Amino acid sequence: MGERTLNVGLVGVSGALGTEVLALLREEKFPIDKVKLFGAGGSAGDIHELGGTHHVVRRFAHEAIDDLDVVILTTPPSVSRRLTAEILAKGVYVVDASSTSRDNPDIPVIVAPVNRGALEDATGVVATPGAFATAIAHILSNLPEGELPKRVEATGLASAAALGRKGMAALSSQVLAVLNGRTFDNEVYPRQLAFDLIPWVGDGSPDDTSPFSSEERRTTNDIAQLFPDLPTPLGITLAQAPVFCGHSLSLRLDFDTPHPLDAFVAAFEKTPALDLRAGTGPDGVPSALDAAVQPEVLVGRIRLDEDERTLRLWLTFDNLRLTARNILMTLEALRDEAVI
Repeated sequence: MGERTLNVGLVGVSGALGTEVLALLREEKFPIDKVKLFGAGGSAGDIHELGGTHHVVRRFAHEAIDDLDVVILTTPPSVSRRLTAEILAKGVYVVDASSTSRDNPDIPVIVAPVNRGALEDATGVVATPGAFATAIAHILSNLPEGELPKRVEATGLASAAALGRKGMAALSSQVLAVLNGRTFDNEVYPRQLAFDLIPWVGDGSPDDTSPFSSEERRTTNDIAQLFPDLPTPLGITLAQAPVFCGHSLSLRLDFDTPHPLDAFVAAFEKTPALDLRAGTGPDGVPSALDAAVQPEVLVGRIRLDEDERTLRLWLTFDNLRLTARNILMTLEALRDEAVI
């Protein structure tokens, strides 16, 4: 008997993340019986192939989802907030990749290999955590002997793809403008990103007086929900980097007990979500370009302090592909646990 198929809707198919989700559904031949693609603006009427069938992108209409099991939202927060209520009213499950659901403490964030049990408490909607939290979760859930560190510190560099197509287009426009001596408007980033580094990743609201950016707070909250037994909250600093795709992360884990380096290497090597790169020197460590269109988190520069209680490592990953892969794993978990 084969795997049970699902009837799936995808809203935001023309966006950067929606495009990645559709690509993975196609590449991995995810068992879907029926799929409906929704988009806005100029994408309505576009045609995409999936499973040997051509599908037309349509504008979202709540009556069009009556026969679906689940709808994936890869839309801006304001759109997700409005559509979630409409979809739930139809009795259809929601997997939301926007910050709308991440900001709601009553909605579980899911990384299926880590906390699929949380699906039992979900009430029709689950959230996909941010890419930084997803990458850290794959490390913390695959440590030797399952021992969580007493403290986790991270410094992350976000690519322009953190803001989807508009983020990448804005960086491209800035680079061309600077090289040609032209002025430009900062409509996407709070200041010039081209040839610079902005030590802030978040919504950038002028009313936000917190010393932590919104994405730093969300990432900390994601990890706290995924790992409620972590002794201390995640400490993280995020910066916006002038690269188009590929997030990077320097991670420090402090343990109460010493562990040999070989134990970490062995644990990470057998983890499907991780791709351990054991090279040394500038040519042997993973870079943002290396991570392009890879579904795994690339792990490099793994090293221990002399007391063998502090692990330091470098992670780089395609944030869009990593998030899309997590969405598919969430669909699999929802199906296998008979939630939908």
